[in-house]
Amino acid sequence: VALAATGKVEDAVAERAKFAQAVADVPKEAMAQQNPAHNVLKIAAHVVDGEIAYARRDFKSAAEELKAAVVLEDNLRYIEPPDWMVPVRHTLGAVYLDADQPADAERVYREDLTRWPKNGWSLLGLTKALERQGKKAEAAQINKEYEAAWEQADFKPHASCMCAPLAGR
Repeated sequence: VALAATGKVEDAVAERAKFAQAVADVPKEAMAQQNPAHNVLKIAAHVVDGEIAYARRDFKSAAEELKAAVVLEDNLRYIEPPDWMVPVRHTLGAVYLDADQPADAERVYREDLTRWPKNGWSLLGLTKALERQGKKAEAAQINKEYEAAWEQADFKPHASCMCAPLAGR
């Protein structure tokens, strides 16, 4: 994922192949806390493939991979902390914003906020999705929630995932 996000796409593809080989060595009965390890590893595979497609600006493929990961993530058994730590919807929403599909991004961020209320990453993405749709008053209200969520942070992101172009400005 880091390689894809930093523009080293071919290196990311090579590492993805090594990941697939390593996954094959994980025993079928292995667990990741509350969930079968292979269920979590399937999420990882879709996320990596989605991030590689995103780095290639293939928004359609990126969204398809990430939507598959979201379904798998939603079906994990609940545990704190979750077996999959970073909500996939943060990346999916960023892909939709980059693909100029703000209504889809809005839906994704709202879904995430039902699962993780007041999540600063999704509040940021939702603000941007609403702004791009011309929903200025609602965007301003959500932006206040975003600012409150990050008011004590040393760093404020510029996108809902660090994989988005210029996210770490």
